[in-house]
Amino acid sequence: MRTLPRSRPGAFLSALLATVPLLLASTLSAGPDAWSQTSTSSVRAPEYFSTFCESYGILSGSVNAPGATNGRYGTPSPGERFTFTATGVGTGTWRIVGDSAGAQTLASGGTFPGTLTFTVPPSLPVTGVGFYVDTYTGNGDTISGTCQETSSVDVPALSGWSQLALVLLLGSLGFVAFRLRRQG
Repeated sequence: MRTLPRSRPGAFLSALLATVPLLLASTLSAGPDAWSQTSTSSVRAPEYFSTFCESYGILSGSVNAPGATNGRYGTPSPGERFTFTATGVGTGTWRIVGDSAGAQTLASGGTFPGTLTFTVPPSLPVTGVGFYVDTYTGNGDTISGTCQETSSVDVPALSGWSQLALVLLLGSLGFVAFRLRRQG
């Protein structure tokens, strides 16, 4: 049986102390704002938006019968949010669609009066955004819609305690590897 030679006293402590500056550097490099975050489990990526959303403005259309529709063709970016609001005294159902015929339903369940929201997912090809009225009884209601450039996507990050645990783990593994190489 092979026995490990006794290491010099304090070798592990030296290796541990060598990793502390790494921990401090990685924690402090996050800047002063990192300390005031409510959640340290993620950071925010930069925001990027489509020209379609920027130029969407306020879309508005009158509703007098089933089949009423309005929208704009273009390609929104994933994460952009479209909010449509139906106002008036009529009753009926409507939905957010991707084409003027109402063939591509993006969000359903809209009622008069009411609000419906659609956020563009990363996997769905969208070539336009608008509304389509399925059923309607009334006279002269309005549906209006806007595009909001949503906040960016969460990017996974390590909290301060996770960084400390990672540094300790890597330092320990490095020390063990060092000792095994030195032996053999």
